[in-house]
Amino acid sequence: MRPRRSRFIGRLFLCGAALAAVCGCSDMQGSAEDGSPSAAKSPSSTPLVKSKTATDKSSAITNRKAGGHRFDTRNKVQEKPAIPVPEGEDLPPAVMPKVVMSQSHAATCLVKVGDVMPDLSLTTLEGQRAGLSSLLGKKVTVVYFWRADHVDARQQLRDVAPRWIAQFAPHGVRFIGVNVGDARDVAAREIEAAGAGHTDHPQFLDAEKTEFARVATERLPRTYVLDATGKILWLDIEYSLATRHDLREALRAALGS
Repeated sequence: MRPRRSRFIGRLFLCGAALAAVCGCSDMQGSAEDGSPSAAKSPSSTPLVKSKTATDKSSAITNRKAGGHRFDTRNKVQEKPAIPVPEGEDLPPAVMPKVVMSQSHAATCLVKVGDVMPDLSLTTLEGQRAGLSSLLGKKVTVVYFWRADHVDARQQLRDVAPRWIAQFAPHGVRFIGVNVGDARDVAAREIEAAGAGHTDHPQFLDAEKTEFARVATERLPRTYVLDATGKILWLDIEYSLATRHDLREALRAALGS
């Protein structure tokens, strides 16, 4: 009797467990359909793929190898060099920029806005002499002084042809470079590297600095915008991004555009 009773009890227990399992599955299915909390824990409700937003954020944030600092590259803006505004683009009327500098910098300027530029006696690479007054452009002339060992001065020498002559020379603007203090071979090497020295972009030498001494006491590069008579309309004693912007505006104002 006892073995039979034990087997019966065992079978009854197994049936009860099976029934409980069936009821539990139906409860879970009902909870999922009803939106109960158990549905949120259901494996089927877990997204298999990260959302696009999360992926974008994780890919946009990178780690620097040194130090492990984090920085967001999503809004990283690459600085672009200042360039002249293309012709044909609608622009407000240009106003001649004001020349503002410290008292110590102003003291280095022997000629200022409103003065007539001295008729400098300049030397070509071939050793010929020429007066500045005979070199002026039809409407406007840009005279800039540079030196080979000055980074900004070399940059200006290289910028003139692609940046300035291409846009303003057709409107009667002439660009004249004057090297100050360098030996002929040093200046010639820089002029050739910059593609300067041609008719539209003549280069002259002031190896003894005597002609520069009539304009300023020190500081290169220097840029002067002259009208057709040689009067100084604008000047600057550097070649920075601000200089490029103001030079463009000065030329536009001088041309009445």
